[in-house]
Amino acid sequence: MKKLNVKPEGRDGIYIVEKDEIKKWLNESSFETIHNIPAGSNGMLIGADHTLESVISDIDKSKQIAILIGSACSQNLGHSLAMIINNKLQMFDIGNITKEDLIINLKNAKQQNTKNNNQDR
Repeated sequence: MKKLNVKPEGRDGIYIVEKDEIKKWLNESSFETIHNIPAGSNGMLIGADHTLESVISDIDKSKQIAILIGSACSQNLGHSLAMIINNKLQMFDIGNITKEDLIINLKNAKQQNTKNNNQDR
């Protein structure tokens, strides 16, 4: 499968991916459905399977998209795609992603980290 172009987010195992990049990667995959768990389900583990078209639509609506690997993915219930949609975290299971599956672009990564840190304040 094609590697994903990403930028470090600043926290260990979290990488920012552009909308066009993840949509192209998903369209080239063999996914028919993708499992999703919305965060903040009040202690209940609720999830659903979404069509690829539905996930692409969510990507278009998202504010930020991240690929999670290693412990960051484990802390996200094993879901390696995270999106902020309407100020809520949505987690999607697109399989186990490792550092070897990524092309990490360090150019402008420092600027992105500064921007993210300023938004958190």
